[in-house]
Amino acid sequence: MSGLTPKIEFTPEEAFVALAIVAVAIDGEHAEAEEMAVTQAILSAELFASHPADQLIAMINNSFNWIHEQGIETIFQSAMRYLPENLRSEALTAIAKIIMADGKVSSEEKNLLSQVSQGFDIPEEQINQVLQNV
Repeated sequence: MSGLTPKIEFTPEEAFVALAIVAVAIDGEHAEAEEMAVTQAILSAELFASHPADQLIAMINNSFNWIHEQGIETIFQSAMRYLPENLRSEALTAIAKIIMADGKVSSEEKNLLSQVSQGFDIPEEQINQVLQNV
């Protein structure tokens, strides 16, 4: 993914959800297991504890719409930019769980993990540790 200038401003919640949706959409396959993993990641994140279900569904739908309208790279770059540092580890874990949910890791998904690692300045060893614990 290239260093595009972000075109959408996200709240921390929207950035988290957008990264989760990017993890589902990155390889062009929408496996049911990945979609279930998105739901689980969002519901288990403390960040969303006080959000009503319809608001969470709207964030998920908006993320898919933004990807369709602006492209996956633009949404990825925007989400990376607006996700606060204190949510990065949790987002990384969520992305790894989503990617691993269908039991296979595509080259696009590996690239996404690499981009997250570099963008968040997370060592590759930590990425590997997260993947082993998923």
